[in-house]
Amino acid sequence: MSFANGHPKTGGRKKGSRNKRTLDAAPRLDALDHIEKVMATDDGTISPDVRLRAAIALAMYQHPRLSPSHTEAFVTVDSYTSPKTPDEARQAILTLGERLAKGEVSVQAHDALVGGLKAYLGDKAAEQQRRLDELEDALRQEESQ
Repeated sequence: MSFANGHPKTGGRKKGSRNKRTLDAAPRLDALDHIEKVMATDDGTISPDVRLRAAIALAMYQHPRLSPSHTEAFVTVDSYTSPKTPDEARQAILTLGERLAKGEVSVQAHDALVGGLKAYLGDKAAEQQRRLDELEDALRQEESQ
Protein backbone atom coordinates (compact mmCIF):
# COMPACT_ATOMS: atom_id res chain seq x y z
CA MET A 1 0.00 0.00 0.00
CA SER A 2 1.35 3.40 -0.83
CA PHE A 3 0.30 6.87 -0.01
CA ALA A 4 -0.89 9.30 -2.61
CA ASN A 5 1.47 12.14 -3.40
CA GLY A 6 0.73 15.34 -1.54
CA HIS A 7 -0.99 13.71 1.40
CA PRO A 8 1.00 13.65 4.64
CA LYS A 9 1.25 10.47 6.69
CA THR A 10 -0.89 10.85 9.81
CA GLY A 11 -0.11 7.92 12.06
CA GLY A 12 2.61 6.14 13.96
CA ARG A 13 5.45 7.67 15.87
CA LYS A 14 7.15 10.86 14.78
CA LYS A 15 10.47 10.63 13.02
CA GLY A 16 13.35 10.61 15.49
CA SER A 17 11.30 9.64 18.56
CA ARG A 18 12.08 6.40 20.42
CA ASN A 19 9.82 3.39 20.32
CA LYS A 20 8.23 1.86 23.43
CA ARG A 21 10.73 -1.01 23.79
CA THR A 22 13.67 1.40 23.75
CA LEU A 23 12.03 3.57 26.39
CA ASP A 24 11.18 0.56 28.59
CA ALA A 25 14.76 -0.77 28.37
CA ALA A 26 16.35 2.53 29.42
CA PRO A 27 17.26 2.79 33.11
CA ARG A 28 14.90 5.07 34.98
CA LEU A 29 16.42 7.65 37.27
CA ASP A 30 14.20 8.43 40.21
CA ALA A 31 15.33 11.48 42.16
CA LEU A 32 13.81 10.27 45.41
CA ASP A 33 15.57 6.89 45.11
CA HIS A 34 18.86 8.72 44.52
CA ILE A 35 18.32 10.97 47.54
CA GLU A 36 17.47 7.92 49.65
CA LYS A 37 20.67 6.17 48.52
CA VAL A 38 22.75 9.26 49.33
CA MET A 39 21.16 9.46 52.77
CA ALA A 40 21.70 5.77 53.57
CA THR A 41 25.23 5.41 52.21
CA ASP A 42 28.28 4.82 54.39
CA ASP A 43 30.58 6.13 51.67
CA GLY A 44 33.29 8.33 53.15
CA THR A 45 33.21 10.74 50.23
CA ILE A 46 29.73 11.99 51.16
CA SER A 47 29.84 14.32 54.15
CA PRO A 48 27.34 14.07 57.01
CA ASP A 49 26.03 17.51 56.03
CA VAL A 50 25.11 16.30 52.54
CA ARG A 51 23.48 13.20 54.03
CA LEU A 52 21.46 15.39 56.41
CA ARG A 53 20.30 17.60 53.53
CA ALA A 54 19.28 14.49 51.61
CA ALA A 55 17.28 13.26 54.60
CA ILE A 56 15.52 16.62 54.92
CA ALA A 57 14.70 16.66 51.21
CA LEU A 58 13.33 13.12 51.37
CA ALA A 59 11.27 13.88 54.47
CA MET A 60 9.53 16.70 52.62
CA TYR A 61 8.17 14.12 50.17
CA GLN A 62 7.40 11.40 52.71
CA HIS A 63 5.59 13.76 55.09
CA PRO A 64 4.44 16.80 53.11
CA ARG A 65 2.92 19.76 54.89
CA LEU A 66 -0.63 20.41 53.90
CA SER A 67 -1.03 23.87 52.51
CA PRO A 68 -3.97 25.86 53.80
CA SER A 69 -6.82 26.36 51.42
CA HIS A 70 -7.20 30.03 50.59
CA THR A 71 -9.90 29.63 48.00
CA GLU A 72 -12.47 31.54 50.03
CA ALA A 73 -12.38 32.98 53.51
CA PHE A 74 -15.37 34.46 55.27
CA VAL A 75 -14.59 36.36 58.43
CA THR A 76 -16.54 38.70 60.64
CA VAL A 77 -15.19 41.75 62.37
CA ASP A 78 -17.07 43.16 65.32
CA SER A 79 -17.63 46.89 65.69
CA TYR A 80 -16.54 47.85 62.16
CA THR A 81 -18.45 50.66 60.47
CA SER A 82 -17.71 52.31 57.18
CA PRO A 83 -16.07 55.70 57.57
CA LYS A 84 -17.86 58.96 56.82
CA THR A 85 -14.73 61.12 56.65
CA PRO A 86 -11.07 60.59 55.72
CA ASP A 87 -10.12 61.10 59.38
CA GLU A 88 -12.44 58.26 60.38
CA ALA A 89 -10.87 56.06 57.68
CA ARG A 90 -7.36 56.79 58.92
CA GLN A 91 -8.42 56.07 62.49
CA ALA A 92 -10.06 52.81 61.38
CA ILE A 93 -6.80 51.70 59.70
CA LEU A 94 -4.89 52.36 62.93
CA THR A 95 -7.52 50.55 65.00
CA LEU A 96 -7.45 47.54 62.69
CA GLY A 97 -3.66 47.45 62.97
CA GLU A 98 -3.90 47.40 66.76
CA ARG A 99 -6.52 44.64 66.65
CA LEU A 100 -4.36 42.63 64.26
CA ALA A 101 -1.39 42.95 66.61
CA LYS A 102 -3.52 41.71 69.51
CA GLY A 103 -4.79 38.76 67.48
CA GLU A 104 -8.40 39.97 67.51
CA VAL A 105 -8.63 40.19 63.70
CA SER A 106 -7.30 37.74 61.10
CA VAL A 107 -4.73 38.84 58.55
CA GLN A 108 -7.23 38.24 55.73
CA ALA A 109 -9.88 40.41 57.38
CA HIS A 110 -7.33 43.13 58.15
CA ASP A 111 -6.03 43.20 54.58
CA ALA A 112 -9.51 43.22 53.05
CA LEU A 113 -10.77 46.02 55.29
CA VAL A 114 -7.63 48.14 54.98
CA GLY A 115 -7.77 47.68 51.20
CA GLY A 116 -11.33 49.04 51.22
CA LEU A 117 -10.33 51.94 53.44
CA LYS A 118 -7.42 52.80 51.16
CA ALA A 119 -9.75 52.78 48.17
CA TYR A 120 -12.10 55.12 50.06
CA LEU A 121 -9.20 57.45 50.90
CA GLY A 122 -8.02 57.39 47.27
CA ASP A 123 -11.51 58.32 46.09
CA LYS A 124 -11.71 61.16 48.60
CA ALA A 125 -8.28 62.42 47.54
CA ALA A 126 -9.34 62.39 43.88
CA GLU A 127 -12.53 64.24 44.81
CA GLN A 128 -10.56 66.87 46.72
CA GLN A 129 -8.16 67.27 43.80
CA ARG A 130 -11.09 67.75 41.42
CA ARG A 131 -12.56 70.43 43.71
CA LEU A 132 -9.19 72.15 43.98
CA ASP A 133 -8.84 72.17 40.19
CA GLU A 134 -12.32 73.68 39.84
CA LEU A 135 -11.47 76.42 42.35
CA GLU A 136 -8.20 77.21 40.57
CA ASP A 137 -10.04 77.45 37.24
CA ALA A 138 -12.65 79.77 38.77
CA LEU A 139 -9.93 82.02 40.24
CA ARG A 140 -8.07 82.18 36.92
CA GLN A 141 -11.28 83.15 35.11
CA GLU A 142 -11.98 85.93 37.64
CA GLU A 143 -8.41 87.27 37.27
CA SER A 144 -8.61 87.28 33.47
CA GLN A 145 -11.84 89.34 33.45
